[in-house]
Amino acid sequence: MGNQTTNHQQYNTMDINNITISGRIGSTPELRNTTGGTPACEVNIATTSWNKTGNNGNGEEESHWTRIKLFGRNAERITNPAQFEKGQKICITGELRQETWTDKNTGAERSAHSILVNRLVPITYPKNQPQQQYQPAPPQQHQPQYQQPQQQSAEYTQQPQRPVRANGTHPMPGDTDYQPPTHH
Repeated sequence: MGNQTTNHQQYNTMDINNITISGRIGSTPELRNTTGGTPACEVNIATTSWNKTGNNGNGEEESHWTRIKLFGRNAERITNPAQFEKGQKICITGELRQETWTDKNTGAERSAHSILVNRLVPITYPKNQPQQQYQPAPPQQHQPQYQQPQQQSAEYTQQPQRPVRANGTHPMPGDTDYQPPTHH
């Protein structure tokens, strides 16, 4: 056996750093470039929660701000006003990072958390973008076909339709063939 490690032992030593949040873009995203020329953007995302105060059930809404950092294609996408704008609700997935630095004025050590984004999805769309209609591709032969009910109750809400490419994948925001989902 020697120094061999089983898959189970390797799994026990792995760390997971994955965070997903949804919230509203706090300012107009601005595209910059790193010294190496990579597109980059930093912006704050506001998430809100309800904080119950006291025993009487009264409460108040609290906003929490999270700094997100985007590079490459994600930075280009979030700074495109046709796709994203201030106040728009988005969902991001990424890695939690902590940065430390020395304050130039006080000499004190400072730190802050941010999220390095690897996936960015709009939940709402910019006001200046017309909602587009599109037809989903027919289902693949290996997929079962389902019949839509003839009558729907008033409580039933149909999920947005998403297009399907010939290879069975769905276009994502930023792809040339992407169109936002619509309710039928």
